[in-house]
Parts: sequence; structure tokens; C-alpha cells
Amino acid sequence: MLKHLIGFSLKQSTLVLLLAVALIVFAISRLPRMPVDVFPELNAPTVVILTEAGGLAADEVEQHVTFPIEAAMNGLPGVRRVRSASAISLSLVWVEFDWGTDIYRARQLVSEKLASVRSALPESAHAEITPITSITGEIMLLAVSSPDGSVSDLDLRAYAEFELRNRLLAVPGVAQVSAIGGELPEYQVHAKQDRLALYGLTLGEVADAARRAHSTASAGYLPSVDRQEVPVRQTAQAQSARDISRTIVATRNGAPITLGEVADVRLGPAPKRGTAANQG
Repeated sequence: MLKHLIGFSLKQSTLVLLLAVALIVFAISRLPRMPVDVFPELNAPTVVILTEAGGLAADEVEQHVTFPIEAAMNGLPGVRRVRSASAISLSLVWVEFDWGTDIYRARQLVSEKLASVRSALPESAHAEITPITSITGEIMLLAVSSPDGSVSDLDLRAYAEFELRNRLLAVPGVAQVSAIGGELPEYQVHAKQDRLALYGLTLGEVADAARRAHSTASAGYLPSVDRQEVPVRQTAQAQSARDISRTIVATRNGAPITLGEVADVRLGPAPKRGTAANQG
């Protein structure tokens, strides 16, 4: 076969030369219109669903979170493969579509299907679609520290979460910035068992009172005044631990029992999950 091809090329050298010139001209004409990317996309259009399910073991995450999401995504048009990974309190589902599928249409399809599945997930599960990223993935790791210890872990995390993260997200081309480590602030309510027994209260009543301490609800409208309805606002959003401690838990003999009387309310760090390292 190769011998005949070489013989034909030698006999028809003029024709072969003209074909080579035509191919070169065609390639040069197409070169300016050829898409160029420093990191070309080598993967099929993929939508990633990240679900955090606090308090669930890996097998529970797979059974109650990952499997329902996978089953729903398999029925979408254009899906070529669905992959998943389940860990403690975390579920990842990759939905791959056929080549040529518009990524924004694919994300819309996944978002619509995910909305119908959320009601079947555990209450602690929060599913969301991750931003569109390139194959380079993670670009940079930054560590925020206080070598002399003058800045607390709470303040370091607050700076990284609410100031540094927002500045990095404002940089063109940055799709996502995740902050880990440090300490997340939260209001903590530590019940006093002796005080609960004294007033005949339960931990459930204390938890309900703490939940009501930071809520906003509609109180309706006042009757028409000058042909206008006046809305009544009921704002109960706590601004400090002191505000939470003033929340009424129950009444005994006509006297209110506040949260501060049966529990210690203070600002403290949330339980840490995971690890992070700086310089080894």
C-alpha cells in the first residue's frame, strides 16, 4: 500500500504539489478564526452539585442525599454520565452532558431538576450548583495569620470571610473563593440544668426561645388611615448576646422567665470541622 502511494506521488508530483499548496492556503485562511485558549476545555460540559449535610455519616449521605440527586439527574436530556462521591456530611455529584451542549442550558436543566428534589432531602442538607470553572481548578491558596497572636482566630476568619473574599471575587475571572479555618462566630446558649428544674422548663422550650430571638414576622396592617394601610413591622432580630438573653421562654405565676435566667448566652466559636495548614 505504501509502495503504491509513493509511486503515485512520484508520477503525479504536480498534482501532489498543488494539493499541498491548497492545504497550506486553507490552513492559513483558517488560522485567524481558530479559537485559542491558554487552557483549552478538554472535558465534556459538566455541572457539579455540592451538598452539605451536617451530622450525617458517609453511608447516610449516599443513601439519603447522593442517590436521590443521581436518580433525578439521570433522566435529563443530553446526559451522558453521572458520577458521585459521598463523604461525612458532604456529597458531590458530577452531571456530564453530551459534547456541544450549551453549559448554561445544562445548568438550567440541572437547577430545575434539583429544585424538585430538595423537598426529598434531609432538613440539614443544603444543595447548590457550583460556579463554572476551567480545568485549572484551584489556582491559589492564601493563608491569613497573626504571628504575634494579636488578632484572634474569630477576627481572622471574619476578615477572610467578609473582606478578603469579597475583594478576590471582584477580580475578573475569579469564579469562587472559599474560606476555611479560623473560627466562625456564633451565639451560644448553655442551659443551666438547676434553673430549668426550678422553673419546670425543658431544653426544647429553651431552644424554641433561642430560635425566636432572631426572627422577623409580619404583624399585618393597621386599619385604613386616610385611605392608606399602615404596615406593622415586628422585628426581633438580635444584635447581641444581651438581646438574646432577654427573650422570654415562659411565664410562671404571671412573671416572665427570660433566656438569661435559665442559660448563659455568649458569643463563641462554632465547632471546627476539617483541617487547614500553613507552610507545612
